[in-house]
Amino acid sequence: MSLHISRMALTRHQRYRFVRILLIKVLESRSNMVDHRANLVQVSQNMFQALSYHIFHMLILSSFFWHKCLYHITSRHLLAH
Repeated sequence: MSLHISRMALTRHQRYRFVRILLIKVLESRSNMVDHRANLVQVSQNMFQALSYHIFHMLILSSFFWHKCLYHITSRHLLAH
């Protein structure tokens, strides 16, 4: 009942201002959430790119290393015979 009385006590202009401020706050918080989500997506994409680049290089290096090892082992094996 007290809420109803206080609402009646507000003029139309005050109610309009209150609703406008409330709407602005809601829109600001929504835009901040969208910005935050966009930042998170960007960060995760950057991390994924860095990780895939790192993995790719590690694979190249390890394949090169194993190729060298196998070449070394097989050449020794062939020389032994």
